[in-house]
Amino acid sequence: RPPQGIAAAALAEVERLRSTARSPFVQRRIDRVASLVAMLEDAEWQLPELERGRVLDGLAYVADVEDLIPDNVPVLGLVDDAIMLELLLRELQHELDAYDEFDQYRRDEAVRRDKPGVHRPVSREDWLGSRREALHALSPLVESLGTSDQEVQPRKMAGVDLVDPLAQRVQALL
Repeated sequence: RPPQGIAAAALAEVERLRSTARSPFVQRRIDRVASLVAMLEDAEWQLPELERGRVLDGLAYVADVEDLIPDNVPVLGLVDDAIMLELLLRELQHELDAYDEFDQYRRDEAVRRDKPGVHRPVSREDWLGSRREALHALSPLVESLGTSDQEVQPRKMAGVDLVDPLAQRVQALL
């Protein structure tokens, strides 16, 4: 099947499974399929080919009702789909998190960029550029904390180790 066919079949299967899934474990994984499809089909995101192939393989598995354990087998029929999705979601967690952040950035930018009758798309490169600018804007703050290779030392207060939240966020960005 072509990629659009796999995505459409996976979404259709998810709709069918939502009505039959009883386990919260299965339900949570099934609900994430829409995020995978959105990331896959988003022309402005430009998902790298390796990740694109992984998403398509996972979606093809979900879309196949006659997979390792056929979906009509009571109790176990959906567990293999949920496990496959869990493996895929763990593998692509950083990509999914980045896509969610990009999608929010795009919505925020649309309000700022678009004019009546004119849509100016926001690309992955635009989003990455904004992230770079944000990091460069933090450079003076990083310098004031010391060199970027120094660790933020915990402080004790009332016997509890605390780390300055701002310094911790800056270090996480480095």
